[in-house]
Amino acid sequence: MPTYEYQCKACKHRFDEFLAIKDRNTPERKACTECGEKEIKQGFFTAPVGGFDTNLKPHSDFGELMNGIKNSGAVPKRYHDRLDQSTDRTGGRYKTQ
Repeated sequence: MPTYEYQCKACKHRFDEFLAIKDRNTPERKACTECGEKEIKQGFFTAPVGGFDTNLKPHSDFGELMNGIKNSGAVPKRYHDRLDQSTDRTGGRYKTQ
């Protein structure tokens, strides 16, 4: 979900909201928390940034979970090698910006 930026046209108060796209206009229908005027307008939005901690290790049952998913028949066989890579952490690297 993106973070949307809003500003009150009356008092110039700025604030951010972390909202689903379908709810992005909700703050525009509310009164400003600073001055009470209903002149809120959306400015820009900031897309979420992905990342992870490379020091984190999966739970000890992670391999068992991946094998259960693989053997359940819910995942096509062509993707089984990817599940194996995720289990032993030899999969691809997450590329940063």
